[in-house]
Amino acid sequence: MIRKRFFIFVVCLLAMSLASCTGNPGTGVSNGTATRGKNPIEPLPRLIDNSPGENHFDTLIQLTDGGVNRGPVFQDNGRKVGFTSLRPPNTKFQNYAMFVDASGLELVSEETAKPVRDATPAQLGKEIRCFTAIAGTSGQELYSGVFPHPIGEVTEVLISIDGGEPKVVSSEGQKAGEPTLTPDGRYVVYSGESGEGEYDLFVHDLEFGTNEKITTTSGFDGDPAFSKDGRRLLFVSQRNDKDPEEYNLFVADWLLIQEE
Repeated sequence: MIRKRFFIFVVCLLAMSLASCTGNPGTGVSNGTATRGKNPIEPLPRLIDNSPGENHFDTLIQLTDGGVNRGPVFQDNGRKVGFTSLRPPNTKFQNYAMFVDASGLELVSEETAKPVRDATPAQLGKEIRCFTAIAGTSGQELYSGVFPHPIGEVTEVLISIDGGEPKVVSSEGQKAGEPTLTPDGRYVVYSGESGEGEYDLFVHDLEFGTNEKITTTSGFDGDPAFSKDGRRLLFVSQRNDKDPEEYNLFVADWLLIQEE
C-alpha cells in the first residue's frame, strides 16, 4: 500500500506543471494529467493508434492534453494550428496558435479562421459550398453555433453546387454539423450523432452520394479541418483520455487523396 501511494504521489508531481491530478467538477473544465498513455511522462506530440475501423486517416498524432480545445484550423501554409481553448486557470475561451509539432504555444488576439467550406474543383468547374442549417428549413436558417447545441437544437449538413438548391447530405434524422470540404471538392467531412450522446466524423462522397462513419471511438469526434493540399486532417476528439470533460486536438494523414 505504501509503495502504491508513493507511486501516485510521484505521478502527480510530474503532472503538476500542466495540471492537477484531478479535474475540477465545479468549472466543467478538465485539469487533466500530462498523459493517459502507457508511459506517464510521454511528451506531446504523441503518436497514438487508430481505433478499429478507422481506415481513412493514418499517423494519428495527439497535439493537446487537457482543457476544452475546439475549432482547429491550419495556418501559415500548414506550419501552424490555430484553435480556441478553455484551460485552467482561465474561465473563458481564448484564441491560441502553435506549430504542428505542438511547440510554440501562444495566446493570440485574432479570431481563429473557419475551415474550408467552399471549393471549385477543376474537374467540376462549379463552386461547391457546404454549411449547417436548422433541420427541416431547407437550408434557409443557417446555424453558426457550437455543435452539438447544448439544449438539443437539431441541425443538418447541406451542400449547394453553383448556387443551386441546397441539398441535405447528412443522414436523415441525424444531428449533424461542422462540415468542411476537402480541397479537391470530392468529399464533405462533418460531425454527426452516431448514438445517444455519441458523435463521430462522417464523410460524404459527392460523386457517389454515399455517407460513411470514419471514426469509431466513444464520446465526441468533430471540428474537422484540412490542410490546403488536402493531405492532413485536424479534428477534436475525446479519445485517449479518461476525463469526459476534455476535448483534445489531433492531426492525421488523410488517405482519400485525389491525385491529379
